[in-house]
Amino acid sequence: MDEKPRPQLKPSPKLAFKEKGEQAPPPVQRHKDEVNLSKKEKKKRKKKNEVTLSKEARPKGGSSFMQTFLSFLFGCAVMGLLIYHRTAELSFLAEDQISFARWILVIGVFAAIIVEAFIQDMLQGILSLFFPPYSVVYGLFFTDSPPLRGLSAALICFLSVEATMLPNDSVVISSYNAVNEWYQGTMNVLLDKEEAGFE
Repeated sequence: MDEKPRPQLKPSPKLAFKEKGEQAPPPVQRHKDEVNLSKKEKKKRKKKNEVTLSKEARPKGGSSFMQTFLSFLFGCAVMGLLIYHRTAELSFLAEDQISFARWILVIGVFAAIIVEAFIQDMLQGILSLFFPPYSVVYGLFFTDSPPLRGLSAALICFLSVEATMLPNDSVVISSYNAVNEWYQGTMNVLLDKEEAGFE
């Protein structure tokens, strides 16, 4: 009996082999190619990499120094106007409004520093929250925000000048007196409770 030839199946598109394109050479071959490069080609490649890195690392909106300097000038101008208004006894704003604006500026800068510290590290945020002098140090030296660094420097200048020119009603002296009054009041309450307990 004559056997009929079996029909040949056509290869499906899934099993069809595709031609491979250009592939990256293996690591050993890449190392050999880099070793065989001439000095000029190595210098060109190094310069090209440095240029690309410098473009990627370039900050937006100007350099960090300019951002810090401009924010410092802006903070000094605003806070300086408040001091000048009080020392020259101008009548543009009432004394209550000047005092309120002064506290809002100081508390706003401190709040921005504390939020930035919490974003960077929890421990830094806790220290900045419960120890205000450290928050100024953090904003001046450790923060990654150039404008906040400039505002921290302006705040230090403002507090120093105000404590010198207006020692009786400055933020530093008022805060110091408020903390002392709170401490003495708390201690008196505790001592009264102890004496009442002994009696």
